[in-house]
Amino acid sequence: MAELYREHRPKTFKDVVGQTSTLKLLRNYLANENFPHALLLTGPSGVGKTTIGRILASELGCHPDEYRELNTADFRGIDMVREIRENINYGPLKGKVKVWLIDESHALTKAAQEAFLKLLEDPPSYVYFMLATTDPGKLLPTVKTRCSTVPLSALTNATMTKFLTKFTADHLPDFELSEDAVALLTEKALGSPRRALVLLEGLATQDIGEQKKYLESIQEEETQSIELCRALIRGAKWQEVAEILKGLKEEDPEGIRHHALGYARAILLGAGPDACKAFCVIDSFRDNFYDSKHAGLAASCWEVINGGEK
Repeated sequence: MAELYREHRPKTFKDVVGQTSTLKLLRNYLANENFPHALLLTGPSGVGKTTIGRILASELGCHPDEYRELNTADFRGIDMVREIRENINYGPLKGKVKVWLIDESHALTKAAQEAFLKLLEDPPSYVYFMLATTDPGKLLPTVKTRCSTVPLSALTNATMTKFLTKFTADHLPDFELSEDAVALLTEKALGSPRRALVLLEGLATQDIGEQKKYLESIQEEETQSIELCRALIRGAKWQEVAEILKGLKEEDPEGIRHHALGYARAILLGAGPDACKAFCVIDSFRDNFYDSKHAGLAASCWEVINGGEK
């Protein structure tokens, strides 16, 4: 089975779940032909920022060959801006416009953001920039003021329940999803349709006899994640953290990240002696692990243990 969230990624606005007010805003932009040349797509992981960016590129008439999607996990510095600058003055050959989407844009270095300002301020008429981020506070104010902000939000539990039920009926007709399972997946999806589909796929690929164990493992995952977070905050040695990570090798790294963030946030707001370490956990766990998976989780833990050293 192909990854559900990739196979069924929305291709048009009507396929997008939730985000009613945001979609209305974008449709108005398109209908009035005053579409901003720089957008800032904000919101939690897995709610559709990159997906919306791809749909918008298509709506604007961008040919796939002239759509560039750059992830700051690979390009963080000034070289990325230089590459864009070298190509920006060449008009589109196959479509109406050229689009650059910068994913996780908050991870751009300060120098890269400063170099990007001129491009955002006065792009050619056929060029559009879309900056997607889970943490707009890390962007320079001057970058944000040059963009029109498009906020995306986590799905409500009611919307998520409806989404999971309908998706299963439409795309997994031979799979029976119980009400209890829907309720658990809704709770653990944390408002992210992408995470919901990852969890649903994990359940649907289990043998009938193993499905109950899978659901129990999802419930236990939070406890294991908290064990990891406790070790990180008390400054455990890497060997201990590595052993905990080995025990989590079958768990969803993105779910672990969410649990660790929630635990660290509670400690940070408690303003106790571990607040500084809790901040380090939050800072190192900001970016999602959908692509890097367990390797990304291990790298973030290493960064916490070693004081930010990469």
